[in-house]
Amino acid sequence: MNKPLVSVIVAVFNGENFFCQAMDSIIGQHYKNIEIIIVDDGSTDNTAELAKLYLEKPNISYVLQENAGQAAAMNKGVSLATGEFLSFIDHDDLWEPTKLDVQLSAFTHDAELDVVYSHQKSFAENKASDKLVFEREAIPSYVPSSMLIRKDSFLKVGYFDTNIQKGYFFPWFDLLKMKGLKMTMLPDLLYHRRVHGENISICSSPKDYKDYFLAIKAIRKQRDNEN
Repeated sequence: MNKPLVSVIVAVFNGENFFCQAMDSIIGQHYKNIEIIIVDDGSTDNTAELAKLYLEKPNISYVLQENAGQAAAMNKGVSLATGEFLSFIDHDDLWEPTKLDVQLSAFTHDAELDVVYSHQKSFAENKASDKLVFEREAIPSYVPSSMLIRKDSFLKVGYFDTNIQKGYFFPWFDLLKMKGLKMTMLPDLLYHRRVHGENISICSSPKDYKDYFLAIKAIRKQRDNEN
């Protein structure tokens, strides 16, 4: 495989505390043929000012949208992406410097692959978040931040469902499997998930549980339509 362009999409909302660390972990990738698309989902903190610090680099762009949720922000990034491959990272997470290199190597060894995932390890941001319940060992990670996917393959599955906030990835991943796209899980630990109590995947209100119910309902509907 030659050096294909990878579009890295950073969906951020009020991420001033962690955004720069996430960005630096992207810029620090050993693989350099990337474009970084920052989609600000209507932040009201200093995210915009921090993002502008990176815009001197020609491969980094920034777009601000009205707050519409993470799925909508990621969809916006996909619509702007020009790369052959897509990768995503939450504004509070980190990548190993070898992430893209290792995952692209998997595509080199198997040209029929559509998507490559990696292992993740969660870490507590502080003593307060250390009291939360989360998996502390490296585990297989089927989430956007661990994923590298061909753009054409992503579009075969379709955009994320913007009607679902938390859990939006579950029906998309289920549809990916239903369509028979070829995926692999690498044994490498390439993605670090920061736990701080405000993660989008953590339920903290009745609405959050409702979102996960909507995700389950969407999966059932997809499977019923398939049958």
